[in-house]
Amino acid sequence: MSFRFAFLSLILMANVSGAQFVPDFYVRPDDFTVLMVPDAAVSEGAEKWTSGHGKFFGKGWRKAGQQAEWRVTAPAADDYAVNVSLYQSYGAPVRFVVQAGESEVRGALTGQERGWNRVPLDGTLRLPQGAVAVTLRVLAPAEDFELSVQSVELGRPAVRTALLEKAVSLRADAKWFQEAGYGMMVHWTSETMPRAGERKPYAQAVAALDVEAFAAQMQATGAGFVVLTTSHGQQYFPGPSHVLDTLLPGRTTSRDLVGDLAAALQKRGMKLMLYYHLGAGSDPAWIKASGAMETDTTRFFTNWRSFITEIGERYGERLAGWWFDDGAVAYYYRSAPWESLHRAARAGFAQRLIGWNP
Repeated sequence: MSFRFAFLSLILMANVSGAQFVPDFYVRPDDFTVLMVPDAAVSEGAEKWTSGHGKFFGKGWRKAGQQAEWRVTAPAADDYAVNVSLYQSYGAPVRFVVQAGESEVRGALTGQERGWNRVPLDGTLRLPQGAVAVTLRVLAPAEDFELSVQSVELGRPAVRTALLEKAVSLRADAKWFQEAGYGMMVHWTSETMPRAGERKPYAQAVAALDVEAFAAQMQATGAGFVVLTTSHGQQYFPGPSHVLDTLLPGRTTSRDLVGDLAAALQKRGMKLMLYYHLGAGSDPAWIKASGAMETDTTRFFTNWRSFITEIGERYGERLAGWWFDDGAVAYYYRSAPWESLHRAARAGFAQRLIGWNP
């Protein structure tokens, strides 16, 4: 069975704050460490693609010898398994090597792969204690090629195995999602304009929304669930939130629109999921209040977990799922603490579905 989302609107977010996240380049021995090509020193001709708060990948790898280099710091000498995340547009077999000091690991693409692949390299890379340069280099291919390269991932083999086993054990039962067939996603935010007339202040727009009429419209499409945007370009929430009020007053509403909508959909045999964006450069007040661009991510992810936990515990089973936007281009480059985020997203309902937009 295939699943489809109908997008009613899409908003592009500009980075008016000019803020960019700068990593600490510390190797995490108990988790994965992500080294993004947009954060590397790269060869001439290798273009970095970033947009607003998002970091995507490096483009234009077409020559043998092109490379990306990061200066990292390891807390202790140890061996690390290495993945490379990359996209082959065309070409014959391509070989590449990752080096750190005297140690290196190698991998290859056969030329048959298309699209994005996470390629595990053979063996392990020995990182010494302290600072060391980690270099990804493309070796001489048999023919012309073109690659886009997102990242190098470092993870101790035992840790990588343990994380995979834990991730599999935490999967939710998605039977209802399979049976739903498809859903409707609605980007209705603080920046949404009406078809005619002036835009109301967010709290007034939330108070005025006729959830019964809206739920009836959704039911008429034949969809089995609805994904409602809670924040996108700007950080707002259509309901009460002590956590958000503490961080940035004036961004919540007295009406609990999420609760009202969940009830209206439930009467019609439909489920509610929520879309959440961690914060964009188009909302500098939120960036500052949340700590979103701080190199030490402790404060930011503590705030994230507190907010997501509060919402999840309030709605329990009425909240069937979360879709967290920019999983690959905003969370990933922070070497996010995925397990703790996952557990926060399940607060109040252990079978809640969780998606990280790739």
